[in-house]
Amino acid sequence: MLNRKRPSLLPAVSPSADSSLSLPTPPRMLTRRLRTPLIALLALTTYALLYLAASPAPWAKDQNYAALPPLYEAYHAAERALPQHNPNARFPDGKDAKFFWVANHAQNQGWGNAMQEHLMNAFLAYETGRAFVFDNFTWDRDAPTPYSNYNGKPIPARIPFSTMLAGPLMGAPFPPGSPIPRSVSREYYEKVCAEEKRVVIRTETVVSEWERFDKVVGAKVLFDKWVQRLEREDTRDARCVEVDMDSALVWEIWIFGSTRILDIWPALARSQLLTHFAWSPLIHAAFRANSALLLPTPSLLGLPHLPSLPFSRFFREHNPHNPDNPNYDAHAHTPSSPHASHADVPLPHDFLQTYKDTSAADAPIPGLLVLHVRKGDFEEHCSHLADWASTFNGFNAFPALPDQFAAPAGCGGGVSTAAGRAVYMARCAPGIAKMVEQVRRVRIDERARLRTLGRAAEKGAGELERVYIMTNAPAPWVEELKAAIRGMAWDLPDEAGLAPWAGVASSRDLALDAEQRYVAQAVDMLAGQRAQVFVGNGFSSLSSNIVMLRMAKGVRPPETNRFW
Repeated sequence: MLNRKRPSLLPAVSPSADSSLSLPTPPRMLTRRLRTPLIALLALTTYALLYLAASPAPWAKDQNYAALPPLYEAYHAAERALPQHNPNARFPDGKDAKFFWVANHAQNQGWGNAMQEHLMNAFLAYETGRAFVFDNFTWDRDAPTPYSNYNGKPIPARIPFSTMLAGPLMGAPFPPGSPIPRSVSREYYEKVCAEEKRVVIRTETVVSEWERFDKVVGAKVLFDKWVQRLEREDTRDARCVEVDMDSALVWEIWIFGSTRILDIWPALARSQLLTHFAWSPLIHAAFRANSALLLPTPSLLGLPHLPSLPFSRFFREHNPHNPDNPNYDAHAHTPSSPHASHADVPLPHDFLQTYKDTSAADAPIPGLLVLHVRKGDFEEHCSHLADWASTFNGFNAFPALPDQFAAPAGCGGGVSTAAGRAVYMARCAPGIAKMVEQVRRVRIDERARLRTLGRAAEKGAGELERVYIMTNAPAPWVEELKAAIRGMAWDLPDEAGLAPWAGVASSRDLALDAEQRYVAQAVDMLAGQRAQVFVGNGFSSLSSNIVMLRMAKGVRPPETNRFW
Protein backbone atom coordinates (compact mmCIF):
# COMPACT_ATOMS: atom_id res chain seq x y z
CA MET A 1 0.00 0.00 0.00
CA LEU A 2 1.44 3.33 -1.03
CA ASN A 3 1.43 6.29 1.28
CA ARG A 4 -0.26 9.38 -0.12
CA LYS A 5 1.86 12.48 -0.70
CA ARG A 6 2.08 15.16 1.93
CA PRO A 7 2.98 18.84 1.58
CA SER A 8 6.70 19.56 1.63
CA LEU A 9 6.31 21.99 4.54
CA LEU A 10 4.05 20.66 7.25
CA PRO A 11 2.21 23.00 9.61
CA ALA A 12 2.86 22.28 13.24
CA VAL A 13 1.86 23.90 16.49
CA SER A 14 -0.49 23.70 19.42
CA PRO A 15 -1.45 26.76 21.41
CA SER A 16 -1.40 24.78 24.62
CA ALA A 17 1.71 23.48 26.24
CA ASP A 18 -0.10 20.40 27.42
CA SER A 19 -3.47 19.22 26.21
CA SER A 20 -3.67 15.56 27.07
CA LEU A 21 -7.10 14.00 26.81
CA SER A 22 -8.49 11.98 29.66
CA LEU A 23 -8.74 8.30 29.03
CA PRO A 24 -12.14 6.74 29.63
CA THR A 25 -12.09 3.49 31.56
CA PRO A 26 -14.58 0.96 30.13
CA PRO A 27 -17.38 -0.24 32.44
CA ARG A 28 -16.54 -3.58 33.97
CA MET A 29 -19.85 -5.14 32.95
CA LEU A 30 -19.11 -4.78 29.24
CA THR A 31 -17.38 -7.61 27.47
CA ARG A 32 -14.01 -6.89 25.96
CA ARG A 33 -15.45 -7.37 22.48
CA LEU A 34 -18.15 -4.75 23.05
CA ARG A 35 -16.33 -2.25 25.16
CA THR A 36 -13.35 -1.52 22.92
CA PRO A 37 -15.44 -0.20 20.00
CA LEU A 38 -17.57 1.79 22.44
CA ILE A 39 -14.47 3.30 24.03
CA ALA A 40 -13.06 4.20 20.64
CA LEU A 41 -16.37 5.83 19.62
CA LEU A 42 -16.55 7.75 22.89
CA ALA A 43 -12.94 8.93 22.59
CA LEU A 44 -13.49 10.06 19.01
CA THR A 45 -16.67 11.92 19.98
CA THR A 46 -14.98 13.63 22.92
CA TYR A 47 -11.96 14.52 20.83
CA ALA A 48 -14.16 15.91 18.04
CA LEU A 49 -16.08 18.12 20.46
CA LEU A 50 -12.87 19.45 21.98
CA TYR A 51 -11.39 19.97 18.54
CA LEU A 52 -14.39 21.96 17.31
CA ALA A 53 -14.44 24.05 20.46
CA ALA A 54 -10.74 24.82 20.78
CA SER A 55 -8.90 24.08 17.55
CA PRO A 56 -7.26 26.96 15.75
CA ALA A 57 -8.61 27.52 12.27
CA PRO A 58 -6.33 28.12 9.31
CA TRP A 59 -5.37 31.77 8.87
CA ALA A 60 -7.42 32.94 5.89
CA LYS A 61 -5.47 34.03 2.84
CA ASP A 62 -7.22 37.43 2.77
CA GLN A 63 -6.50 38.27 6.42
CA ASN A 64 -3.93 40.86 7.44
CA TYR A 65 -0.45 39.36 7.61
CA ALA A 66 1.10 42.28 9.50
CA ALA A 67 3.07 41.38 12.63
CA LEU A 68 2.70 37.65 12.02
CA PRO A 69 4.58 35.06 14.10
CA PRO A 70 7.91 33.65 12.90
CA LEU A 71 8.00 30.69 10.56
CA TYR A 72 11.43 29.40 11.70
CA GLU A 73 12.84 29.15 8.18
CA ALA A 74 16.41 29.05 9.52
CA TYR A 75 15.58 25.96 11.55
CA HIS A 76 14.03 24.17 8.59
CA ALA A 77 17.12 25.09 6.57
CA ALA A 78 19.45 23.84 9.30
CA GLU A 79 17.63 20.52 9.39
CA ARG A 80 18.05 20.17 5.63
CA ALA A 81 21.79 20.79 6.03
CA LEU A 82 22.36 17.94 8.48
CA PRO A 83 25.49 16.04 7.40
CA GLN A 84 23.71 12.68 7.42
CA HIS A 85 21.54 13.99 4.58
CA ASN A 86 24.26 12.77 2.28
CA PRO A 87 24.15 9.39 0.48
CA ASN A 88 27.96 9.22 0.72
CA ALA A 89 28.14 9.71 4.48
CA ARG A 90 30.08 7.11 6.44
CA PHE A 91 28.57 4.12 8.25
CA PRO A 92 26.07 3.88 9.82
CA ASP A 93 24.63 6.78 7.81
CA GLY A 94 24.53 7.31 4.05
CA LYS A 95 23.73 4.24 1.99
CA ASP A 96 23.97 2.02 5.09
CA ALA A 97 21.10 3.73 6.89
CA LYS A 98 17.66 2.16 7.18
CA PHE A 99 14.73 4.40 8.10
CA PHE A 100 11.59 4.32 10.22
CA TRP A 101 8.99 6.97 9.43
CA VAL A 102 5.74 7.30 11.39
CA ALA A 103 3.67 9.08 8.76
CA ASN A 104 0.57 9.27 10.95
CA HIS A 105 2.25 10.88 13.94
CA ALA A 106 -0.08 12.89 16.14
CA GLN A 107 -1.34 16.32 15.21
CA ASN A 108 -3.71 18.73 16.99
CA GLN A 109 -2.13 17.85 20.34
CA GLY A 110 -0.30 19.95 22.90
CA TRP A 111 3.45 19.95 23.41
CA GLY A 112 3.36 17.51 26.31
CA ASN A 113 1.62 14.82 24.28
CA ALA A 114 3.63 15.54 21.14
CA MET A 115 6.93 15.22 22.98
CA GLN A 116 5.88 11.90 24.51
CA GLU A 117 5.02 10.44 21.12
CA HIS A 118 8.12 11.89 19.45
CA LEU A 119 10.36 10.23 22.03
CA MET A 120 8.66 6.84 21.83
CA ASN A 121 8.69 6.75 18.03
CA ALA A 122 12.39 7.60 18.12
CA PHE A 123 12.97 4.88 20.71
CA LEU A 124 11.34 2.28 18.48
CA ALA A 125 13.62 3.29 15.61
CA TYR A 126 16.62 3.24 17.97
CA GLU A 127 15.90 -0.27 19.26
CA THR A 128 15.57 -1.64 15.73
CA GLY A 129 18.74 0.02 14.44
CA ARG A 130 16.99 2.44 12.14
CA ALA A 131 17.29 6.17 11.57
CA PHE A 132 14.36 7.95 13.14
CA VAL A 133 12.57 10.18 10.64
CA PHE A 134 11.44 13.35 12.37
CA ASP A 135 8.86 15.86 11.27
CA ASN A 136 7.50 19.17 12.55
CA PHE A 137 5.55 19.73 15.73
CA THR A 138 2.34 19.56 13.74
CA TRP A 139 -1.01 21.19 14.27
CA ASP A 140 -2.76 20.66 10.92
CA ARG A 141 -1.27 18.73 8.02
CA ASP A 142 -3.59 20.35 5.49
CA ALA A 143 -3.54 24.02 6.49
CA PRO A 144 -3.65 26.16 3.33
CA THR A 145 -1.27 28.78 4.79
CA PRO A 146 1.68 28.60 7.20
CA TYR A 147 -0.44 30.20 9.94
CA SER A 148 -3.41 29.25 12.07
CA ASN A 149 -5.94 31.42 13.88
CA TYR A 150 -6.39 30.82 17.61
CA ASN A 151 -8.83 32.98 19.54
CA GLY A 152 -8.57 35.57 16.81
CA LYS A 153 -4.79 35.70 16.88
CA PRO A 154 -2.37 34.21 14.36
CA ILE A 155 -0.02 31.48 15.54
CA PRO A 156 2.64 29.57 13.60
CA ALA A 157 1.06 26.67 11.77
CA ARG A 158 4.33 24.74 11.86
CA ILE A 159 7.20 24.66 14.33
CA PRO A 160 10.30 22.51 13.78
CA PHE A 161 11.02 20.22 16.71
CA SER A 162 14.59 21.50 16.47
CA THR A 163 13.49 24.82 17.95
CA MET A 164 12.98 22.95 21.22
CA LEU A 165 14.94 19.71 21.13
CA ALA A 166 18.56 18.84 20.36
CA GLY A 167 20.69 15.73 20.77
CA PRO A 168 20.17 12.43 18.92
CA LEU A 169 16.40 13.02 18.81
CA MET A 170 17.07 15.77 16.28
CA GLY A 171 19.99 14.35 14.32
CA ALA A 172 22.99 15.02 16.53
CA PRO A 173 25.52 12.15 16.55
CA PHE A 174 25.22 9.19 18.86
CA PRO A 175 28.32 8.46 20.97
CA PRO A 176 31.35 7.16 19.02
CA GLY A 177 31.04 3.54 17.97
CA SER A 178 27.25 3.49 17.97
CA PRO A 179 25.79 1.45 15.09
CA ILE A 180 22.58 3.52 15.13
CA PRO A 181 22.21 5.88 12.15
CA ARG A 182 21.46 9.48 12.96
CA SER A 183 17.92 10.87 12.76
CA VAL A 184 16.91 12.42 9.45
CA SER A 185 14.17 14.76 8.31
CA ARG A 186 10.99 13.65 6.58
CA GLU A 187 12.03 15.70 3.58
CA TYR A 188 15.24 13.69 3.19
CA TYR A 189 13.42 10.38 3.73
CA GLU A 190 10.93 11.19 0.97
CA LYS A 191 13.82 12.14 -1.30
CA VAL A 192 15.76 8.88 -0.92
CA CYS A 193 12.77 6.55 -0.44
CA ALA A 194 10.59 6.41 -3.51
CA GLU A 195 7.02 5.37 -2.69
CA GLU A 196 7.34 2.07 -4.55
CA LYS A 197 10.34 1.16 -2.38
CA ARG A 198 8.60 1.72 0.95
CA VAL A 199 7.23 -1.02 3.16
CA VAL A 200 4.06 0.44 4.67
CA ILE A 201 2.66 -1.05 7.88
CA ARG A 202 -0.73 -0.55 9.47
CA THR A 203 -0.81 -0.43 13.27
CA GLU A 204 -3.88 -2.67 13.32
CA THR A 205 -1.82 -5.51 11.82
CA VAL A 206 0.76 -5.26 14.59
CA VAL A 207 -1.29 -4.91 17.77
CA SER A 208 -4.87 -5.94 18.33
CA GLU A 209 -7.65 -3.59 19.34
CA TRP A 210 -7.92 -4.97 22.84
CA GLU A 211 -4.16 -4.64 23.33
CA ARG A 212 -4.37 -1.00 22.35
CA PHE A 213 -7.21 -0.20 24.73
CA ASP A 214 -6.98 -2.69 27.60
CA LYS A 215 -5.65 -0.85 30.64
CA VAL A 216 -3.58 -3.82 31.88
CA VAL A 217 -1.52 -4.19 28.69
CA GLY A 218 1.72 -2.29 29.23
CA ALA A 219 3.65 -0.25 26.71
CA LYS A 220 6.43 -2.85 26.65
CA VAL A 221 4.03 -5.45 25.23
CA LEU A 222 3.14 -3.12 22.36
CA PHE A 223 6.76 -2.07 21.92
CA ASP A 224 7.96 -5.67 21.67
CA LYS A 225 5.30 -6.45 19.09
CA TRP A 226 6.49 -3.56 16.95
CA VAL A 227 10.11 -4.70 17.28
CA GLN A 228 9.09 -8.20 16.18
CA ARG A 229 7.18 -6.77 13.23
CA LEU A 230 10.13 -4.65 12.09
CA GLU A 231 12.40 -7.69 12.30
CA ARG A 232 10.19 -9.91 10.14
CA GLU A 233 11.55 -11.13 6.84
CA ASP A 234 9.65 -8.62 4.70
CA THR A 235 10.94 -5.63 6.68
CA ARG A 236 14.23 -6.71 8.27
CA ASP A 237 16.34 -5.68 5.29
CA ALA A 238 13.98 -3.10 3.85
CA ARG A 239 15.60 0.31 3.81
CA CYS A 240 12.39 2.35 3.96
CA VAL A 241 9.70 1.37 6.46
CA GLU A 242 6.83 3.59 7.46
CA VAL A 243 3.55 3.50 9.35
CA ASP A 244 0.49 4.04 7.18
CA MET A 245 -0.87 7.58 7.32
CA ASP A 246 -4.43 6.31 7.78
CA SER A 247 -3.81 3.68 10.45
CA ALA A 248 -4.10 3.98 14.22
CA LEU A 249 -1.35 5.79 16.09
CA VAL A 250 1.59 3.69 17.23
CA TRP A 251 1.49 5.38 20.65
CA GLU A 252 -1.90 6.63 21.71
CA ILE A 253 -2.89 8.85 24.59
CA TRP A 254 -4.39 5.77 26.23
CA ILE A 255 -0.83 4.61 26.86
CA PHE A 256 0.65 7.91 28.02
CA GLY A 257 -2.29 8.92 30.19
CA SER A 258 -2.00 5.98 32.57
CA THR A 259 0.46 3.69 34.33
CA ARG A 260 0.71 1.52 31.20
CA ILE A 261 3.80 3.46 30.07
CA LEU A 262 5.82 2.61 33.18
CA ASP A 263 6.98 -0.90 32.20
CA ILE A 264 9.01 0.53 29.29
CA TRP A 265 10.94 2.85 31.62
CA PRO A 266 14.02 0.70 32.41
CA ALA A 267 14.88 0.30 28.72
CA LEU A 268 13.95 3.86 27.80
CA ALA A 269 16.01 5.34 30.64
CA ARG A 270 19.12 3.44 29.45
CA SER A 271 18.74 4.53 25.84
CA GLN A 272 21.10 7.13 24.43
CA LEU A 273 18.04 9.13 23.43
CA LEU A 274 17.56 9.99 27.11
CA THR A 275 21.13 9.75 28.39
CA HIS A 276 22.09 12.26 25.67
CA PHE A 277 18.86 14.23 25.68
CA ALA A 278 19.35 17.98 25.25
CA TRP A 279 17.23 21.06 24.87
CA SER A 280 17.89 23.18 21.83
CA PRO A 281 20.31 26.10 21.87
CA LEU A 282 17.31 28.41 21.35
CA ILE A 283 15.78 27.18 24.62
CA HIS A 284 19.08 27.45 26.50
CA ALA A 285 19.55 30.98 25.17
CA ALA A 286 16.09 31.98 26.42
CA PHE A 287 16.78 30.33 29.76
CA ARG A 288 20.07 32.14 30.18
CA ALA A 289 18.52 35.49 29.24
CA ASN A 290 15.97 35.05 32.03
CA SER A 291 18.31 33.55 34.62
CA ALA A 292 17.79 36.46 37.03
CA LEU A 293 14.25 35.17 37.61
CA LEU A 294 15.64 31.82 38.72
CA LEU A 295 18.91 32.65 40.40
CA PRO A 296 20.19 36.06 41.50
CA THR A 297 23.69 35.24 40.20
CA PRO A 298 23.33 34.09 36.57
CA SER A 299 26.96 32.96 36.36
CA LEU A 300 26.18 30.17 38.81
CA LEU A 301 23.72 28.58 36.45
CA GLY A 302 26.49 26.74 34.61
CA LEU A 303 25.09 27.79 31.24
CA PRO A 304 27.25 28.40 28.19
CA HIS A 305 27.25 31.78 26.49
CA LEU A 306 25.05 30.83 23.57
CA PRO A 307 24.88 32.80 20.32
CA SER A 308 21.62 34.50 19.40
CA LEU A 309 21.07 32.28 16.34
CA PRO A 310 22.43 29.04 17.77
CA PHE A 311 20.77 26.20 15.93
CA SER A 312 22.50 26.48 12.57
CA ARG A 313 25.81 27.08 14.30
CA PHE A 314 25.26 24.03 16.47
CA PHE A 315 24.93 21.89 13.39
CA ARG A 316 27.91 23.55 11.75
CA GLU A 317 29.88 22.44 14.79
CA HIS A 318 28.59 18.89 14.32
CA ASN A 319 29.06 18.94 10.57
CA PRO A 320 31.82 16.48 9.52
CA HIS A 321 33.02 19.07 7.00
CA ASN A 322 33.95 21.45 9.81
CA PRO A 323 37.62 20.96 10.83
CA ASP A 324 36.70 21.81 14.44
CA ASN A 325 34.62 18.65 14.58
CA PRO A 326 36.58 15.60 15.86
CA ASN A 327 34.77 13.52 13.19
CA TYR A 328 35.96 15.85 10.40
CA ASP A 329 36.25 14.08 7.05
CA ALA A 330 38.20 16.16 4.52
CA HIS A 331 37.29 13.82 1.66
CA ALA A 332 33.56 13.63 2.22
CA HIS A 333 31.15 15.30 -0.14
CA THR A 334 30.19 18.75 1.15
CA PRO A 335 26.50 19.53 0.69
CA SER A 336 25.44 23.06 -0.08
CA SER A 337 24.67 24.93 3.13
CA PRO A 338 22.01 27.61 3.59
CA HIS A 339 24.03 28.97 6.54
CA ALA A 340 27.02 30.31 4.65
CA SER A 341 26.09 33.82 5.70
CA HIS A 342 26.89 32.88 9.31
CA ALA A 343 30.32 31.47 8.51
CA ASP A 344 32.11 34.60 9.67
CA VAL A 345 30.54 34.52 13.14
CA PRO A 346 33.06 33.24 15.71
CA LEU A 347 32.00 30.16 17.62
CA PRO A 348 32.71 29.77 21.36
CA HIS A 349 35.12 26.90 21.99
CA ASP A 350 32.87 25.33 24.64
CA PHE A 351 29.77 25.18 22.45
CA LEU A 352 30.31 21.69 21.01
CA GLN A 353 31.43 20.37 24.38
CA THR A 354 28.24 21.63 25.96
CA TYR A 355 26.21 19.30 23.80
CA LYS A 356 28.57 16.35 24.04
CA ASP A 357 28.29 16.55 27.81
CA THR A 358 25.08 18.22 28.95
CA SER A 359 25.82 17.93 32.68
CA ALA A 360 26.53 21.66 33.00
CA ALA A 361 23.31 22.63 31.27
CA ASP A 362 21.35 20.09 33.35
CA ALA A 363 22.87 21.02 36.71
CA PRO A 364 20.31 21.51 39.49
CA ILE A 365 19.60 25.06 40.58
CA PRO A 366 19.99 25.28 44.37
CA GLY A 367 17.08 26.76 46.27
CA LEU A 368 14.68 26.83 43.32
CA LEU A 369 11.11 25.58 43.70
CA VAL A 370 9.22 25.29 40.40
CA LEU A 371 5.42 24.98 40.35
CA HIS A 372 3.40 23.80 37.35
CA VAL A 373 -0.04 25.43 37.35
CA ARG A 374 -2.47 24.53 34.56
CA LYS A 375 -5.44 26.79 33.90
CA GLY A 376 -7.48 27.58 30.81
CA ASP A 377 -9.71 24.65 29.94
CA PHE A 378 -8.12 22.38 32.53
CA GLU A 379 -10.95 22.62 35.10
CA GLU A 380 -13.37 21.12 32.59
CA HIS A 381 -10.73 18.54 31.76
CA CYS A 382 -10.39 17.64 35.45
CA SER A 383 -14.13 17.04 35.72
CA HIS A 384 -13.88 14.69 32.74
CA LEU A 385 -11.01 12.86 34.45
CA ALA A 386 -13.25 12.32 37.48
CA ASP A 387 -16.00 10.85 35.32
CA TRP A 388 -13.59 8.16 34.14
CA ALA A 389 -11.65 7.59 37.37
CA SER A 390 -8.41 8.52 35.61
CA THR A 391 -5.03 8.05 37.25
CA PHE A 392 -1.97 10.29 37.15
CA ASN A 393 -0.44 10.80 33.73
CA GLY A 394 2.35 8.42 32.76
CA PHE A 395 5.61 9.04 34.59
CA ASN A 396 3.85 11.04 37.30
CA ALA A 397 2.77 7.64 38.61
CA PHE A 398 6.24 6.26 39.43
CA PRO A 399 5.71 4.24 42.65
CA ALA A 400 8.74 5.91 44.27
CA LEU A 401 7.21 9.38 44.09
CA PRO A 402 5.40 11.07 46.99
CA ASP A 403 1.89 12.55 46.77
CA GLN A 404 0.40 9.45 45.15
CA PHE A 405 -3.18 9.52 43.89
CA ALA A 406 -5.90 6.87 43.90
CA ALA A 407 -9.27 7.42 42.28
CA PRO A 408 -11.94 7.91 44.97
CA ALA A 409 -15.20 6.02 45.20
CA GLY A 410 -18.03 7.40 43.15
CA CYS A 411 -16.01 7.98 39.98
CA GLY A 412 -15.89 5.98 36.78
CA GLY A 413 -17.98 4.72 33.91
CA GLY A 414 -18.59 8.23 32.62
CA VAL A 415 -20.07 9.68 35.81
CA SER A 416 -18.83 11.02 39.12
CA THR A 417 -20.37 12.09 42.40
CA ALA A 418 -19.94 15.59 43.78
CA ALA A 419 -17.63 14.21 46.47
CA GLY A 420 -15.54 12.35 43.92
CA ARG A 421 -15.23 15.40 41.68
CA ALA A 422 -14.15 17.48 44.66
CA VAL A 423 -11.25 15.09 45.27
CA TYR A 424 -10.16 15.41 41.65
CA MET A 425 -10.48 19.18 41.60
CA ALA A 426 -8.32 19.53 44.72
CA ARG A 427 -5.51 17.59 43.03
CA CYS A 428 -6.08 18.57 39.40
CA ALA A 429 -7.21 22.22 39.60
CA PRO A 430 -6.51 23.43 43.15
CA GLY A 431 -7.33 26.96 44.20
CA ILE A 432 -4.78 29.46 45.42
CA ALA A 433 -5.30 28.60 49.10
CA LYS A 434 -4.66 24.90 48.40
CA MET A 435 -1.55 25.73 46.41
CA VAL A 436 -0.12 27.91 49.14
CA GLU A 437 -0.77 25.11 51.62
CA GLN A 438 1.16 22.63 49.46
CA VAL A 439 4.00 25.09 48.88
CA ARG A 440 4.34 25.44 52.65
CA ARG A 441 4.35 21.68 53.13
CA VAL A 442 6.91 21.12 50.37
CA ARG A 443 9.31 23.73 51.74
CA ILE A 444 9.16 22.26 55.25
CA ASP A 445 9.51 18.69 53.93
CA GLU A 446 12.57 19.59 51.87
CA ARG A 447 14.30 21.16 54.84
CA ALA A 448 13.52 18.08 56.96
CA ARG A 449 14.80 15.76 54.21
CA LEU A 450 18.12 17.58 53.95
CA ARG A 451 18.56 17.68 57.71
CA THR A 452 18.01 13.93 57.86
CA LEU A 453 20.67 13.37 55.21
CA GLY A 454 23.15 15.62 57.01
CA ARG A 455 26.55 15.50 55.31
CA ALA A 456 25.16 13.03 52.79
CA ALA A 457 22.84 15.71 51.39
CA GLU A 458 23.24 16.20 47.65
CA LYS A 459 25.67 18.85 46.55
CA GLY A 460 24.21 22.31 46.16
CA ALA A 461 20.89 21.57 47.86
CA GLY A 462 19.77 23.90 50.60
CA GLU A 463 16.79 25.85 51.82
CA LEU A 464 14.22 26.57 49.13
CA GLU A 465 14.47 30.32 48.56
CA ARG A 466 12.90 31.17 45.21
CA VAL A 467 9.69 30.19 43.42
CA TYR A 468 9.08 30.00 39.68
CA ILE A 469 5.53 29.35 38.43
CA MET A 470 5.24 27.77 34.99
CA THR A 471 1.69 28.48 33.90
CA ASN A 472 -0.72 29.38 31.12
CA ALA A 473 -3.00 31.26 33.52
CA PRO A 474 -4.18 34.84 32.87
CA ALA A 475 -1.81 37.49 34.17
CA PRO A 476 -4.16 38.92 36.86
CA TRP A 477 -4.69 35.47 38.37
CA VAL A 478 -0.95 34.78 38.30
CA GLU A 479 -0.28 38.04 40.13
CA GLU A 480 -2.80 37.00 42.77
CA LEU A 481 -1.02 33.67 43.25
CA LYS A 482 2.39 35.34 43.40
CA ALA A 483 1.13 37.80 46.02
CA ALA A 484 -0.25 34.95 48.13
CA ILE A 485 3.09 33.11 47.99
CA ARG A 486 5.09 36.24 48.78
CA GLY A 487 2.82 36.96 51.73
CA MET A 488 3.27 33.57 53.39
CA ALA A 489 4.15 33.86 57.08
CA TRP A 490 6.76 31.52 58.57
CA ASP A 491 6.13 31.74 62.30
CA LEU A 492 5.12 28.24 63.39
CA PRO A 493 7.54 26.08 65.42
CA ASP A 494 8.42 23.76 62.50
CA GLU A 495 9.00 26.81 60.30
CA ALA A 496 11.62 28.44 62.52
CA GLY A 497 14.41 30.00 60.52
CA LEU A 498 12.56 30.00 57.20
CA ALA A 499 12.84 33.45 55.66
CA PRO A 500 10.36 35.07 53.28
CA TRP A 501 10.81 34.04 49.67
CA ALA A 502 13.76 35.79 48.02
CA GLY A 503 11.93 35.85 44.70
CA VAL A 504 8.63 34.78 43.14
CA ALA A 505 8.35 34.83 39.33
CA SER A 506 6.29 33.17 36.62
CA SER A 507 6.13 32.39 32.92
CA ARG A 508 4.46 35.77 32.50
CA ASP A 509 7.69 37.46 33.59
CA LEU A 510 9.88 35.89 30.91
CA ALA A 511 11.52 38.22 28.40
CA LEU A 512 11.42 36.32 25.11
CA ASP A 513 12.14 37.20 21.51
CA ALA A 514 9.72 36.44 18.69
CA GLU A 515 11.03 32.91 18.08
CA GLN A 516 11.23 31.98 21.76
CA ARG A 517 7.71 33.17 22.49
CA TYR A 518 6.05 30.30 20.65
CA VAL A 519 8.23 27.61 22.25
CA ALA A 520 8.19 29.03 25.78
CA GLN A 521 6.76 25.80 27.19
CA ALA A 522 10.16 24.20 26.66
CA VAL A 523 11.85 27.04 28.57
CA ASP A 524 9.48 26.29 31.45
CA MET A 525 10.30 22.59 31.20
CA LEU A 526 14.02 23.27 31.48
CA ALA A 527 13.35 25.28 34.64
CA GLY A 528 11.28 22.42 36.06
CA GLN A 529 13.93 19.87 35.12
CA ARG A 530 16.67 21.82 36.90
CA ALA A 531 14.70 22.84 39.99
CA GLN A 532 15.78 21.60 43.40
CA VAL A 533 12.13 20.66 43.95
CA PHE A 534 9.40 20.42 41.32
CA VAL A 535 5.67 20.49 42.10
CA GLY A 536 3.73 19.26 39.09
CA ASN A 537 0.17 18.59 38.09
CA GLY A 538 -0.17 14.83 38.27
CA PHE A 539 -2.69 14.74 35.43
CA SER A 540 -0.51 16.72 33.03
CA SER A 541 1.65 15.23 30.29
CA LEU A 542 3.92 18.28 30.52
CA SER A 543 4.58 17.56 34.21
CA SER A 544 5.07 13.89 33.33
CA ASN A 545 7.80 14.77 30.84
CA ILE A 546 9.57 16.94 33.41
CA VAL A 547 9.46 14.14 35.98
CA MET A 548 10.76 11.72 33.34
CA LEU A 549 13.76 13.96 32.60
CA ARG A 550 14.47 14.55 36.29
CA MET A 551 14.44 10.81 36.94
CA ALA A 552 16.51 10.01 33.83
CA LYS A 553 19.09 12.72 34.47
CA GLY A 554 19.32 12.01 38.19
CA VAL A 555 18.83 15.72 38.86
CA ARG A 556 17.37 15.11 42.30
CA PRO A 557 16.03 12.07 44.18
CA PRO A 558 12.41 10.92 43.64
CA GLU A 559 11.24 12.69 46.81
CA THR A 560 11.85 16.06 45.15
CA ASN A 561 9.14 15.40 42.55
CA ARG A 562 5.94 16.54 44.22
CA PHE A 563 2.35 17.11 43.08
CA TRP A 564 -0.65 19.18 44.05
